[in-house]
Amino acid sequence: MDRNKLSDLKSLEADVSIRSARAQEWPGFAYAKLLDSVMFPVCSPRYQDLAGDIREPRDLLRAVLLRMTTQTWSSCLRAAGLPATEPAEGPIFSSTGLMLDAAISGQGIALVRSALVSRDLETGRLVQLFDVETPSDLALYAVYRPQAVERPEVASFLSWIIVACAVPRS
Repeated sequence: MDRNKLSDLKSLEADVSIRSARAQEWPGFAYAKLLDSVMFPVCSPRYQDLAGDIREPRDLLRAVLLRMTTQTWSSCLRAAGLPATEPAEGPIFSSTGLMLDAAISGQGIALVRSALVSRDLETGRLVQLFDVETPSDLALYAVYRPQAVERPEVASFLSWIIVACAVPRS
């Protein structure tokens, strides 16, 4: 995460900023880890049907894999027992949001962090293909100015979000 992106907190436009980041310290700010994240392959039900019923991890080898400039498929492929060779083909995205939009619209299979797709999985816009998960190096954090918690509404929000994120998902 670029430290300059905390401008919303520095300018006092926000009291708390929710960030997906690698574990680190933000000088001058406090933070609370909200969620760890795992990564797994997802696609739209439409793509799953059009691609010929992707049912096993080896089916990834014949699928369109949506790629990101900032993450690789190798750990997921290795966890699935496949050669950990990075795919040479498939669309490349610089934004997770754009990659998710492509997956939802049926353009291929995306490797995603669990924290980003729970709603899309619940609504059926995306499906998790198989029980292949790998740890993500990113987690979700609440970052805030230490003095902001002196305000009851900020302290209440932080308490609520920490508890809400700790509730097990079904």
